[in-house]
Amino acid sequence: MTTDNQAYLAALANLVGDDDPFAILAETPSRIQALIAGADRALLRRKPRPDKWSIAEIIAHLADSELVFGFRLRTIFTVNGTRLQAFDPDAWASAFEYPVCDAHTSATLFSAMRMGNLRMVRQVDTSLLDNTGTHDEWGTETARAIIRLEAGHDRNHLAQIERILDSTGGRPVFAPAAQKTEIPAEAADKVDLRIGTIVDLAPIPGSDRLVKLIVDFGTDKRTVVAGIRDERADPRVLVGRQALFYYNLPRKTIRGHLSEAMLCDLGYADGIQPALLEPEWSVPNGTRAG
Repeated sequence: MTTDNQAYLAALANLVGDDDPFAILAETPSRIQALIAGADRALLRRKPRPDKWSIAEIIAHLADSELVFGFRLRTIFTVNGTRLQAFDPDAWASAFEYPVCDAHTSATLFSAMRMGNLRMVRQVDTSLLDNTGTHDEWGTETARAIIRLEAGHDRNHLAQIERILDSTGGRPVFAPAAQKTEIPAEAADKVDLRIGTIVDLAPIPGSDRLVKLIVDFGTDKRTVVAGIRDERADPRVLVGRQALFYYNLPRKTIRGHLSEAMLCDLGYADGIQPALLEPEWSVPNGTRAG
């Protein structure tokens, strides 16, 4: 192991200190989401220096690193003493075009893989944490040590994100809105909220914001016009996703297109990056909320 590698590993370990690495790993996805919630796309793609990654690039790297982290642990748990191949983060950033990656999409991907990796680690016999792997650059490490290094890796990149946000004049601050006027429970019962799968999506010509969704509600498919075109780098990433919709609102025509339901999402009213309301796991199309 070179002196530079030793210094890097020591720095990551110091970032963890006496803290629980599993707790650090568990909280990182929500910390990322909180940091970027109010940031616009231009800020997320702004490089602090030409030779430094933007926030969007950092999060894309975290998502790819999580893929590697999970594979390494699975290999160590099943083949004690296995070889762990190194990878070049800058080469991955170039090959996989980190500069154009959407930060929120990368954060969602990272969160899903982190959840899966933590579940996997919690399920294996704890004796397997002492299995080892030999890294091309780091030398031999136990699974337990690699988990600790990954926690330090999280904190290192979270600090980078915070520094970039601070250098722009402060981090976006979110303040929850005041509660709306109370309504009778009977009023809420009249609202028909249902899960549907977005099966197709197309921009509406002449509009910068509007798209036409085709949504499968199980018993029927409906057209939904939604102003979400500029909220994602590529809105077609929503195709195949389940979301919550107002199902019994009056139909109306928008820019010449009939809208037969209304998307119910989070964030727009509060001025932060909107997000779909998705079920914890897939449910049948047409499943009602409430």
